[in-house]
Amino acid sequence: MDFICKIDIIFRCMQYSQMGICNSEELRKLFSELWDIDVPESFGLFPPFNTDCGKFCSHGLFQLHLHKHIHISSMKHIKLLALLLIFSSVGFAQGVFKMKGTINGVKNDSLIIGYRQYEPEDSIFEKTVAVKNGKFRYKAKTQFACLAWMHLKSKPGMELTFYVVPGEEAIFNGKLNDKEAHWDGTSFFQQYQKLEDQLNPLRMEYDVIKKEKREALEAGVDEATADSIMRTKNFVVANKWENILLKRIEEHPDEDASATDLLGLGIYFDLDTIVTKFTPEVRNGKMRVVIDKDLILTKKLKTQIAARKAVGNDTVATGVLAPELGLRNTQGDTLKLESLRGKYVILDFWGSWCSWCIKGFPKLKEYYAAHRDRLEIVGIDCNDTKEKWEAAIEKHEIPWLNVRSEDATTEMRYNVKGYPFKVIISPKGEILKSFLGDDDEFFTYLDEQLAK
Repeated sequence: MDFICKIDIIFRCMQYSQMGICNSEELRKLFSELWDIDVPESFGLFPPFNTDCGKFCSHGLFQLHLHKHIHISSMKHIKLLALLLIFSSVGFAQGVFKMKGTINGVKNDSLIIGYRQYEPEDSIFEKTVAVKNGKFRYKAKTQFACLAWMHLKSKPGMELTFYVVPGEEAIFNGKLNDKEAHWDGTSFFQQYQKLEDQLNPLRMEYDVIKKEKREALEAGVDEATADSIMRTKNFVVANKWENILLKRIEEHPDEDASATDLLGLGIYFDLDTIVTKFTPEVRNGKMRVVIDKDLILTKKLKTQIAARKAVGNDTVATGVLAPELGLRNTQGDTLKLESLRGKYVILDFWGSWCSWCIKGFPKLKEYYAAHRDRLEIVGIDCNDTKEKWEAAIEKHEIPWLNVRSEDATTEMRYNVKGYPFKVIISPKGEILKSFLGDDDEFFTYLDEQLAK
């Protein structure tokens, strides 16, 4: 699975991890299948778990909200204004973030700090800095604010998320968990800490609810009843949490740190409307990419939830006849899998945003050229606009058949759990095997089939 794709969803959900609420069986299945993770059927506060792309912090809970909801007088001034705008953009590109801090209870260790930068290129950066007598220093250069994470090398499961913000300096003091972390420094981090001070009492309430559940189970209460009681209490705390975030945006639309509040709001909030409350300086400034990505993620989750409901249990399995895709190619014609009978068919689920998908194209092209008489490939683009999809086909010179999934139902029907995801179909049209990620096993298996 694409490491960057998976880590994005995981760390964005971790930002307000203490919320940890879910009461929908549909969503439990959705997240289990989408990211190949074991979400307990009991719901409530999810325990920490690992994936192959990172670890949830040991205090972490998986967040899912599922309830309710100049006057210019001359051309000279215009040119001057244009120059100022250009230079301000260059300022973003050259922005430097600095951080120093003290980690309580730690003498000498190494601190792993990473962040994901979306522009100018989608990349993840990680750096190891020394911790001496509990103190450390860190510096990064980034164009826009980025969601970041840090953990001690000796304790990779204890991870704290924060923001790398160009032009800002952070002073950290405390431990690497939300309740015991304290931020200071320039304006962004002073604003950020004010929000954390409001949220920490609610995190304590969640801890109390978890403790009460454990005590109830020890007293003989059945787990279903204990979970139901816990969820009811969690919803009350969640309402408080969301009201704090919404009030913050209403009262401080001119503060960059208010843009981080979007991460704590649920998928049933109209984030497009909420975002209009920000001042142009916040909406289009160094927080722009963070805001844009939160909007995209929310829309993606909504689409996937709707697709899961539409598909239900109508999913594929090995040995069954591959269902028709019902998807259109670049000319607007619907592709028929039935027309490809007599050849092995590879369904390649990918996206222009998926770096690992694109890295796999050269080898896939080699196989396509060598076995075209017996092999057909159908590229199924996911989570892209039509323009980005068509541009990617042209840019990467993709020679095989291409269609685009617009509503995620095809991904759900074929149990796509990450990207790239490949499904091999026999010449008779039956599903042989599926592969997640850029795996050599896929080509080994394909060789075995083509040798028959």
